[in-house]
Amino acid sequence: MRAPSIRVRLTLWYSAVLAVVLILYSAGILVVVERMLERQLQRGLRDDMEAAEQMLVRTPAGAIDWREEPADHDHDESAVTGRWVEVRGPDGVLLYARPGPAPQGVPLRRLMRRQTIGDLRVTLTVARWTRAADEELRVLRMVVGFGIPVALSLAALFLLGAGDMLSVFVRGIQPSGPNISTAARLKRIKRSSSSG
Repeated sequence: MRAPSIRVRLTLWYSAVLAVVLILYSAGILVVVERMLERQLQRGLRDDMEAAEQMLVRTPAGAIDWREEPADHDHDESAVTGRWVEVRGPDGVLLYARPGPAPQGVPLRRLMRRQTIGDLRVTLTVARWTRAADEELRVLRMVVGFGIPVALSLAALFLLGAGDMLSVFVRGIQPSGPNISTAARLKRIKRSSSSG
């Protein structure tokens, strides 16, 4: 069995190096995007916590409620889709939930903090869906997972094709016509100088 030609071996070598570079680059991009989305989610949770700390009040009847302000449009449930605020008493009983209790069995990120509202010690929990971030990562992984094999295949085809084009180009500049005599003269000069 004959060994593969140098062109095939070089193409395989370059393709392997390109694969390693693409995989490392793609992994780096995935890590950066994942961390960016995580920071964005954590920042949103901290903002929600600050808003809840400022807006939650204890009513004269002793209940926990959201302070309404004239320009407050957050009472509209569509404005807080995917975000929840829960207040639980010292015994763990739900005292307040906005827009309702956080759903169970769905991917949520939570931030909890002990807080005093009025004279009542409570546990304040804010939660956000992670669905949007998870979807962005899923799409990015799919694009990378599909893109790397396509890029490697195209690179291998290009390298094999480039070898063919290069050999045609090199053959195309072989001395012909009036240049033959110049090339022959140069060869003779070279031979005579090396033999002398």
